[in-house]
Amino acid sequence: MLNISIQREVRKKTAASDVWHISPKCSRWPMSTYISLLSLPERADVCTECIARERAANLQDTDTDHPPNVAWMPLVKS
Repeated sequence: MLNISIQREVRKKTAASDVWHISPKCSRWPMSTYISLLSLPERADVCTECIARERAANLQDTDTDHPPNVAWMPLVKS
């Protein structure tokens, strides 16, 4: 039997906020009472800490054939 694990990137925000989180390592990553999606809504406001964590992770990525995972994201205070 073949066991395949598919990793899905989850995006989360609290019900009371319009700021989306993209990094589970974020200090403000929602743990309860949140909304989650597999992709960000168009023109989503993204947590600045999450953006910094994603950019740092992408700098460590040695695969230069693929662009960073962080697309257009307006900077917002989190």
